Amino acid sequence: MHEEGQAEYHLWHSQESASSEQGTGSAECTARKTFTLFWGKRLNHQEERLVQIFKKRNFLQLFTHLLHERTMTVDWSNGKCCSGSCGLHSIRPIVCAFRDLVKLYLSNNNLNSLPPQLSNLEKLQILALDFNSFVELPLVVCSLRQLSILYLGNNQIAKLPKDLSQLSGLKTLWLDNNCFTKFPSVVCKLYNLKTLHLGYNQFRSLPPELLRLKELRSIWLSANVLNKFPPVLLEMHWLEVIDVDRNHIQYFPPLVHLTGLKVIIYDHNPCFNAPLVGEGVKRVGRWADSPDDVDDESERKTAEMSIEEKNTEVSTEVREKLPENL
Repeated sequence: MHEEGQAEYHLWHSQESASSEQGTGSAECTARKTFTLFWGKRLNHQEERLVQIFKKRNFLQLFTHLLHERTMTVDWSNGKCCSGSCGLHSIRPIVCAFRDLVKLYLSNNNLNSLPPQLSNLEKLQILALDFNSFVELPLVVCSLRQLSILYLGNNQIAKLPKDLSQLSGLKTLWLDNNCFTKFPSVVCKLYNLKTLHLGYNQFRSLPPELLRLKELRSIWLSANVLNKFPPVLLEMHWLEVIDVDRNHIQYFPPLVHLTGLKVIIYDHNPCFNAPLVGEGVKRVGRWADSPDDVDDESERKTAEMSIEEKNTEVSTEVREKLPENL
C-alpha cells in the first residue's frame, strides 16, 4: 500500500482505538466507518456476518473482504463518501490501495485532478468521471490499461492527451457535453472502440482517419455544429447507429449502401429531405414515417445510379485525405 494510503488507515485506526478500549473491536469499527464512507450505506446482513468472522483480523483484511462482497466496486458519485452536499474536491489515496478494484464511480463531484496512485488499480475496467470539473484528462487515467468504459461527459475538457492511445482495450468512450471544437485525433487510435459519444460539443467535421475504427458500431453526434453529413461516415459500412440530431445539416445523402445501419437519428436539422435508407433501418426525424420519394422502378434505378455516383465522389474525397499508411 502507498505510504499516504497507509497513513490514512492508521489515522482511522487510531480514531477508533478509544472505542476499542471500551470493548469494541478496532478493525470492526473502522471497517463499518470506512464502509459508510465508501458507499454511503450500512452493511447488509451478509457483510455483517463477514465483520463477525474477520473482526479479529486487521482492518485491511476485513475491508478487502467487504470489497470483494461488493464485486470490487467503489461508488463515490454524488459525494457519497463525504458529509457535505457539494461533493468531493479530491480523492483520498485510500482507494488506490485496493488493486483488485474493477469499477470506480466518481461522477457528479467537483474533481479537477486525480492522485497519481490511481495507477495502482491495474484491474480497473470502468471509470466514471462525468459531471465534474476537469479541464483536462489526468494523465494517470492513460496508465489504466484494462479500462473498457470511460465516462468523461459533462466536464470542461477541450483536448485529450496522446497517451490515451495506450488504452487499447477501450470499448466505450463518453465525451459529451465538453468544450471540444476540434476532433481529438487520438480517438482514431482507439482501435477497439465500439461506442463513441460526442454530443453537445462544437464539432464542425470529422476526420477521414475515423475509418481506422473498424470495430465502431455507434457514433453519437447530437447538438454539434455539423453543416453537412460527415463524408467519412458514408464509408463506414459497419456502423449500426448514427446520431446527428440537432445539427445544421440541410441535405442528407442516400444511406442505402450502409449495410450495417440499423438506426439513423437526424431530427432537429434544417434539412429538406429525409435520408434514403435500406429496408429495416429505423429513421428518427422529420418524414421518418413517410415512404421514400422513389416509388416506381424506373425512378428507383435512377436513384441507385445517383447513389453510386455520390458514393464514388465521397470515397475519392475521403481517401485522398487519408495518410498513405492507413
